[in-house]
Amino acid sequence: MVRMIAYGEELNLAHPPRPADPKANWEPIWTAKVRVKSEGMAFLGMGDMTGGGRGAARDTAPPSGAAEQESAGSKPLDPVKEGVDALKKLLPF
Repeated sequence: MVRMIAYGEELNLAHPPRPADPKANWEPIWTAKVRVKSEGMAFLGMGDMTGGGRGAARDTAPPSGAAEQESAGSKPLDPVKEGVDALKKLLPF
């Protein structure tokens, strides 16, 4: 599983606004800080999840490459290994 967090801009608000003269006395009644944050999470090795649920991927026929691989006698790919390989492509190690 991969989790990503992105931080955006920040907005600071105060009422009444700060006076233009820096020597003037300023006592704000309230202040607020707004921060923009976005989060995302994805499962590696799961492929396209738009099929409509858990069983959708199992109900469809395997891709032609998987059928050829199984007919050749080699065992199917390990989903964990596929996920680790996908992560290695994303991260520089």
